[in-house]
Amino acid sequence: MTPDDQGTNSPEAFHRAGGRRDSTASASGANVVAELGAVLDRSGLHAGLGYLNGRARFRFTGVYRFEPTVLVNECLYDRENPALDQSGTILQLPDTYCEIARAIGDVFATENAPADPRLEGHSARHTVISYTGMPIRLPTGLIAGVLCHYDLRPRLLPPQELGILRFAADYLAQWLGPSLCAARRNGTP
Repeated sequence: MTPDDQGTNSPEAFHRAGGRRDSTASASGANVVAELGAVLDRSGLHAGLGYLNGRARFRFTGVYRFEPTVLVNECLYDRENPALDQSGTILQLPDTYCEIARAIGDVFATENAPADPRLEGHSARHTVISYTGMPIRLPTGLIAGVLCHYDLRPRLLPPQELGILRFAADYLAQWLGPSLCAARRNGTP
């Protein structure tokens, strides 16, 4: 692990600090969101997720949409198989960490699920080992989905990237809107 992967820069440490971001983080987040917006408009959601994935060490970066009893994979970037299209995959809500992020209405993160007492008995605990998910909240306040990074082995998202994930989720809420159309998801503006 690198120094940024250790406890002092963990998502939990970010929250212990009250989730505060300094002005440098805000400026950095604004720059990243501007770059993300350009990638989304030019190449679509999959490319945008690839851009965000390149900023983290996680294998997967995805956007998941909540339906009444299930979670639908809108788009997933897999660092090891970037051409693989897994959109449309449906998961049962109780089996996902995305449901936890929605229930708390804020970021949910675990760097090592099998060692995380909050996940004792959770069905994904031994398959999705690390996860950081940020709710995508529509202007109405409704949490429509989650933007997340996850991996099958322990990973940690540095606090500055957690702030960027928050900015990106807010931007995606506007970019995707309440009615996501397939043409935009596939890169056609």
